[in-house]
Order: sequence, then structure tokens, then C-alpha cells
Amino acid sequence: MRVGILKFAILSLFVASCSDSPDSNTGEDIGRYAQEEEIVGFWELVPLPANVSDLLNKTNPWPLPYQWFAIYEDGRMYTVMTTEDENYSSDALHRAFQSLPFPLQYEFNGGILRVTNPQLRDYVEIWGVNVFVKDGSLASVLPVNEGDLLMSLQSSVSNEIVYYRHLRRLE
Repeated sequence: MRVGILKFAILSLFVASCSDSPDSNTGEDIGRYAQEEEIVGFWELVPLPANVSDLLNKTNPWPLPYQWFAIYEDGRMYTVMTTEDENYSSDALHRAFQSLPFPLQYEFNGGILRVTNPQLRDYVEIWGVNVFVKDGSLASVLPVNEGDLLMSLQSSVSNEIVYYRHLRRLE
């Protein structure tokens, strides 16, 4: 029962801290739905604290601990995941990703990111994407910086949120 209460508290605080409309931002909010120009760029995974991850994530489809992402304005998306930490810059990632032949593709609308893989016919990921508009923390356990993204992956089977990803922009 205690785990359920903590999970509910974390989710409730996140929902309360984020506005319920992609177009609203009252100044009191710590986050809101992201706009497309806010997701374009180079990103690094910020691991969720183990206690938060264990409570929120029903699965971990990408268990490698170090992950980087590139999201381009033209709908291309790239990712690299490793077991070793690297000190990638956005320039280094851009150069590396340009040599890859088959990027993922994305569409973004109203805070929802739809990712497809042209090499896999039925591959689709549906993510809700929130951006933090100021530094803070969620439920006093998840420190966030202005501009960070919190993404929630929706199950294609149950339509439930099954995985959360916290990303920080690389300069």
C-alpha cells in the first residue's frame, strides 16, 4: 500500500505542476506540454532515481544506462545507447548521426511525439512530451532543470503509460 501511495503522490505532483493545456503557462507551473521547437536538438538521458523508476516504469525497453538523442526539424530522429558514459557534445553527435543510413522518423503534434522506423513496417512509439519551464523538483525526488523534457511512453496494447524518460539538452 505504501508504494502505491508514493507512486500516486509522484504522479499527482507532476500533473499538478504541469498545466493541462499545451498552450497555457501560468508562471506558477513548473512544466507544460512541449512545443516542437523545444524538442528539436541534442539530448542526453538523465537517469531517474531508482526508487522513482521502480515505481513509475512498468517496463524498461531500453535498459542501457547511457543514451543520447538527436531530433531534427525535418522529422529525423537518431539515438545511441551504450554501457559506458561518453562526454558527447552536440557537434560530435551530429557528425556521428550524419553517417547513419536509416534514421527514425517522427511527427509531433500537441505535445505528442509519434516515432516510426522506416525499416520496420509496424514499429510505432507514442510519447507524451512535457518541458520544464523552470528549475525545480518533482515530489522532492526528481530534480529538473529549465528546458528538460519528461517523456511518457504509451503502450500500444493497453494505452497505459509504461515508461518515463527524462532528457537534458546538450549544448
